[in-house]
Amino acid sequence: MWAAKNNTWFNDADGSAGNPTAGTFPLLTGIASSGPLNPAKWAMSLYFNDNHAATFNFGQWRYFDGGTTTLDTTADGYFKYTPPTDFLAFHQDNLAANTAGITGFSWIKNRDAADDHILEDRVRGIYKYLISNDTDIEVTNTNSVQRFLQQGVQVGNMDAVNTSAESFVLWNWVANGTGTTNTEGTITSTVSANTTAGFSIATYTGSSNTTFGHGLSTAPKLVMIKRRDVAAQWAVWHTSLTSTQYYLNLDDAGAEADYGSTFISTSSTLVTIDASSSLLNNTGDTYVCYCWAEVEGYSKFGSYEGNTNNDGPCIYLGFKPSILIWKNIDSGSTSWRILDNKRNPYNPVNHRLFPNDSGVESDNSSIDFTANGFRVITNSSDVNTNTIVYAAWAENPFGGSGVAQAKAR
Repeated sequence: MWAAKNNTWFNDADGSAGNPTAGTFPLLTGIASSGPLNPAKWAMSLYFNDNHAATFNFGQWRYFDGGTTTLDTTADGYFKYTPPTDFLAFHQDNLAANTAGITGFSWIKNRDAADDHILEDRVRGIYKYLISNDTDIEVTNTNSVQRFLQQGVQVGNMDAVNTSAESFVLWNWVANGTGTTNTEGTITSTVSANTTAGFSIATYTGSSNTTFGHGLSTAPKLVMIKRRDVAAQWAVWHTSLTSTQYYLNLDDAGAEADYGSTFISTSSTLVTIDASSSLLNNTGDTYVCYCWAEVEGYSKFGSYEGNTNNDGPCIYLGFKPSILIWKNIDSGSTSWRILDNKRNPYNPVNHRLFPNDSGVESDNSSIDFTANGFRVITNSSDVNTNTIVYAAWAENPFGGSGVAQAKAR
């Protein structure tokens, strides 16, 4: 191991100046060389301020890697020296490829400002986002999601994902890489599928054909489709809608609508879409589709009937929910709602955001998360009147091989 201060290498025990590029006169020897990090040579920096507080830089700042930059290189935390020849900054990009747990689909919302919901995925690629609360076309912004990471993302300075001193929420689903060609349907799709978690991303180009592969081994129960190159509403099908000819729009508060014929249907391999709907299949236009299949102990897609009572229904999921999305499908004036256990680690779970609205986070005592589901504790029309459809996911499965059972709340 070699160490330098201000780019001057320390001498070894015999007084000779260290030279990591040549591999001579190390400050410390005898470090075991076995393990997953070999055979790379790693470099990192440590900055001390006037109060002797230390900040490590493992290469997350661009200047560490010797790239051109206009940053103030005298600022606290910036490493001002390029790693020695043959050495690499100690960060994810320089580690061996490992796709386990890398985010495939990210959904970001500013909790403190009326910014759009930002939806991005690995199949469409970094920088490209869609908005759940609007009909806008796909937008490219290099300061949106810049990298998909294991259990997270890297973002730039776009206001909707990274405004100083404001709070954000990020919901992630793991897929399986940037997608492969799927020819199971009459429309060729590019699919990234996580069959274990029952989630897939598919992109396709509209045509006169009507089916495309979703990559999962079971039929999806929730499907969201968005036209990317032309402004259009989000088309949503849920297994608890009246039938396959009914649909919802994610970007508005409307009730379920009757298309008049089959709009979206699913099988264990295919999504079938109407050939004439511009929301789903306009010839030559590009689309993205998000599919979720039910996985016992991890995800559930269903419905319940409200009782307009503060002592509302108890819904059994078979797991403690981490994320809950729901919609009153009979009312044309009730927004979508989304709750989670990170913004509300304790009951009641009441920090609401609205997928169809850019509004700031608001509170409403509405739901208790339980060890095996959720309980409605309000008579509000958005969650306890008419028919409510929901989608719920657990943070972890409820028990199973090597998985501890969920704790009660």
